[in-house]
Amino acid sequence: MTNVVRGGFSVAINAKEFMESIEEKYEESEKIETCNLRNSLTTIRYDGEGSVCEYILRVIDIAGKLKNLEVPISETFHVHVIMNSLPDSYT
Repeated sequence: MTNVVRGGFSVAINAKEFMESIEEKYEESEKIETCNLRNSLTTIRYDGEGSVCEYILRVIDIAGKLKNLEVPISETFHVHVIMNSLPDSYT
């Protein structure tokens, strides 16, 4: 393991402590990813680029990633996000 990678973790006396420090870093990373995905889901807008179908699939993909992080998003909320982020010409 390089010194750069090793420096990102606390000094561990044994393998168990080292694994615990890796787990802590992973949990922090998951929290950041969850926050970023939630922000993406609430700020996403259809900008006219590509098809509406591609846009809907992007929303579903974000929701799927959140589900994998154990933050399930209901299908009703998917529809809400999609409908509220489309231009007025689609409503």
